[in-house]
Amino acid sequence: MGKRWLDMYTCQPPVTEMTIYTWCCSGKSGNNNEVMTETTALLGTLTVPGGIRVRDLCTAARPIFEKHRLCQNAGLNVLNADGTIKIHITFQGVVNLRDDDPFLARRRERRLKSVRFHQATAARKERLSRYAEFKNICKLC
Repeated sequence: MGKRWLDMYTCQPPVTEMTIYTWCCSGKSGNNNEVMTETTALLGTLTVPGGIRVRDLCTAARPIFEKHRLCQNAGLNVLNADGTIKIHITFQGVVNLRDDDPFLARRRERRLKSVRFHQATAARKERLSRYAEFKNICKLC
């Protein structure tokens, strides 16, 4: 990895604290979409007051990989062919954005558009339902 890449912040605005989890100690295999729960093992917290960079993640991960390479708590589903463990380390952090952040503005716009779409769909269904009901009444006349 290049020096510039290692010096990049993990996100913007920079996150200053991340929680570190691993899957091997849970005895289960996880995926990136799974919420950190009892299926993961909490290893600790990485805190860098000026903001966490990719270099900090690599530095924190190195000893974890070495320590958990032969983890006794790992399930059979996380074993490599050579008997070592497929170690999955997850760093989880929270970034608090300002209300005027462009990301939040786009998210609000998308939500508003979605609400309007669902309201229009519901109104259209209601009109069609009333029309069908009226047609059924007219047939009886």
